[in-house]
Parts: sequence; structure tokens; C-alpha cells
Amino acid sequence: MNSDVRLIPFAQNGGGDLFCFLYEKNMDEPRVVLYYHDDYSGPVLVADSFDGFLYFVLLESASWQEDIDNDYWKSHYQFLNEEYRNKIDGRTAEELAEEYESGALKDVNIWSK
Repeated sequence: MNSDVRLIPFAQNGGGDLFCFLYEKNMDEPRVVLYYHDDYSGPVLVADSFDGFLYFVLLESASWQEDIDNDYWKSHYQFLNEEYRNKIDGRTAEELAEEYESGALKDVNIWSK
């Protein structure tokens, strides 16, 4: 692994894949990556910040269900910063799900400099 990066798992999705903080040299805040448990190519970038990760999780949730006024949503929504709340407010679950589906996750090279 590249000695300038640190990968620290902090959560798991329902499929056994790991969400990890990716600490890189000269970065103030870690990025969040998804490391697939059955794919050896390496992680993919989910968000450039933890706030972005929370937003990603809510978009993903909207793609699974139509109800975005349930307790799950309310418990997570409260932790979003204003930027991400503004991206959600006034939108339907379908619109949020479309955003999630259109977002391509990019590979993150942790193996070489």
C-alpha cells in the first residue's frame, strides 16, 4: 500500500463492503471510500468528506424506498450540514434516487504513488 495513505474502516454496508476513511498526505479531512469485500481492484470514492458521505447514504436510501419522511431519514437528515440539506429539501425520493443512480463512483489508487 502507498505509504502516504491510511485506510481506516468505520462502517459496513448490508453486503459486507467496508466504508473507510482515506487519510492522505496533505489532506485536512479524510475522504470516504467504499472497499468491496469481493473485489481486489481497490476502493472507490464515495465522498470528499463525512458530510458528503451522509448525503450519499441518504441518496442510496431513497433508491430503495419511496418514503423519505420516515424515522431513518429524520435521524440522518439532522446531521447534514446546510449545503446538503439544501440539496435534499423540496425534492422527491424519485429525484434523489435518480441522482444516486447517475453518480459514478471513481476508483481510488491506494497501491502506488
